Amino acid sequence: MAQFTSVGENFLFTTLRVTTHTADGKTGVGTAFLYSIESDGRTAIFAVTNKHVVAKAATGDLLFTLKDGSGQPDVTRKYALTVADFEGIWRGHPDP
Repeated sequence: MAQFTSVGENFLFTTLRVTTHTADGKTGVGTAFLYSIESDGRTAIFAVTNKHVVAKAATGDLLFTLKDGSGQPDVTRKYALTVADFEGIWRGHPDP
């Protein structure tokens, strides 16, 4: 397996593909990135995207890249997480 060591290469594996589906059958595609924060010995992981990516989405799929046995990203293995009420699970920042 290839070793991914540069900052640019590692960004590839903190980025998710987002596919959305509206109630009227339209499909959209965007991206999100993973962000983590540690507090009181616990880690919280968030997916961050733009509002227009999730707007009007009834369902959505998040596509993750899995790792190999050595902990490196395995670009041949993916995991898809399908989520209902997709627009409703996201928390937007307040508009200025």
